[in-house]
Amino acid sequence: MAEGRSVGRSMLVLLLLLGGVAGAGAWNYQRNLKKELSVPRPWRSYAEADVQAMAEAYRQEIVQYEKAWKAASGARAEQHGGDLIGDRVADFDAVQATTTRARALRSEMADREVVLEQLERELQFKAGERDLTALHIRRLTTFD
Repeated sequence: MAEGRSVGRSMLVLLLLLGGVAGAGAWNYQRNLKKELSVPRPWRSYAEADVQAMAEAYRQEIVQYEKAWKAASGARAEQHGGDLIGDRVADFDAVQATTTRARALRSEMADREVVLEQLERELQFKAGERDLTALHIRRLTTFD
């Protein structure tokens, strides 16, 4: 009879321990899920193929903008070199227009680089979400 109680207590301790581990795992899973959902991901609902297509389109645009920016940066404004104030103002305007165009192209290129970085980060998230078993295990066991 004493052995029966000992086995019963051991089973009770084991069940309590198992319940505690399961509860802690469920709490940790929910905590990690909430943390994942709080990360801003504007392309979360897009299919992975669509995100890849957008990323490739942005890469091509960046190449085009970079070529145009390099051409605009290396361009020299035509200067008349006259002694009249009007000639100097025209020369200044030409130089300013050339540098403004180069700056605008660089700004557009930088904007596209930021979006491309976001798209590539989304692709990394989507790659990590492909294996659902690994995703659930990571949510369950990650502590940070």
